[in-house]
Amino acid sequence: MQVLIKNKKLNTERIKVKIYIVFFMLWFIYAVISLLWSASLEDGIKDILYLFTAISLILFSIRFLSHREILNHVSKVLLLILFIMIVIGLWENVTGNHLPGDRELNLTNYYRPRAVFTDENVFSTFLSCFMFFIVSFVKTTNKNVYRIFGGVLLLLSIYLMIVTFSRANYFALVLGFGYLFFMLAKLREKVKIISLLLFGGALLIISFFDTIKELADVYILGVTSVISSEQVNDSSVSVRLNLLKNSIYFIRESFGFGVGAGNAEYYMAKHSIYNTYGIVNVHNWWVEIAVNYGLLIFFGYLTVYLSLIFNLTKIYSKLLNKIDKRFCEGLIGGLVSFSISSISPSSLIGVAFQWLLFAFAIGFLNYLRNTINSYSITIRLENKSYKKNET
Repeated sequence: MQVLIKNKKLNTERIKVKIYIVFFMLWFIYAVISLLWSASLEDGIKDILYLFTAISLILFSIRFLSHREILNHVSKVLLLILFIMIVIGLWENVTGNHLPGDRELNLTNYYRPRAVFTDENVFSTFLSCFMFFIVSFVKTTNKNVYRIFGGVLLLLSIYLMIVTFSRANYFALVLGFGYLFFMLAKLREKVKIISLLLFGGALLIISFFDTIKELADVYILGVTSVISSEQVNDSSVSVRLNLLKNSIYFIRESFGFGVGAGNAEYYMAKHSIYNTYGIVNVHNWWVEIAVNYGLLIFFGYLTVYLSLIFNLTKIYSKLLNKIDKRFCEGLIGGLVSFSISSISPSSLIGVAFQWLLFAFAIGFLNYLRNTINSYSITIRLENKSYKKNET
């Protein structure tokens, strides 16, 4: 509205990410059309409202992430939010007290932190997506005090993720750090990181052997429970497999068009052929998209996701400013981690921070393309001017 009132028209000259906007617009239109065959209109409208929020975040990010100073402010705000969430999580983990929430706690998860989110899985996914901004901050800051503070914050966030017992995020964390190490780090940085890990790991094991052994047992138990073939009928792994089987069945029965916006839970409750023991959430974001919106939207979303990682990775080596590199590295780590961490929560359509991650990535890519283009134009003009003066 502001742009239209001021300029009388929508200027798209500085929008260099039109293909992403087109896809999300098409997704939204498809979601509205899918109401024609949706069994539950209420669930469909709710999902459409979530998509409207997502598109709004993306458009506003493109509009406002236009200057380096704004990126710097956003980075600081994200770090502040992470600090607050970690403090709340530690308080919950130590005291067993929690902020008011929708989910009832039981004796098995009484000390599992969830901060301001509905459950510990969503909190763990939030940490795995945004803790990489702490990593990039530690790498780019020049003050040792900030590095120590960031390092402590990073260790605490990893600890909180472990005590949430969100097994998918264990893998997501390893994948995110592994990608940053192999794809972004230079040889000298790799040597430093390996040396620091060896020295720091040995020091931590000697100092906190019993605590680390307990955490390691928890991690091993979580990993083996995912890959083990021995399953109990009502185990979480077995339930997730049945949810996946039902999802494939729904996709096939809908001829790949999906059951309609937000209707996956309705179909899981009313038309499932494999027992899910009362659980109706798909518990897999990727599959949830395919069930609700069909294979065309699913593959479009997958293409957008991989394209963002590829484009940000390709452009990272060209960045010279530390604020740009900090933001870019944080986004890459978060997006890579999201590939696995997104299967931990029961559903992500209404979780704002995952849309914020994509909005920041698209807005930042638009900023970089404008910045690099402006820089290239300036260099070309200077070279032409120089050659003219020489002649």
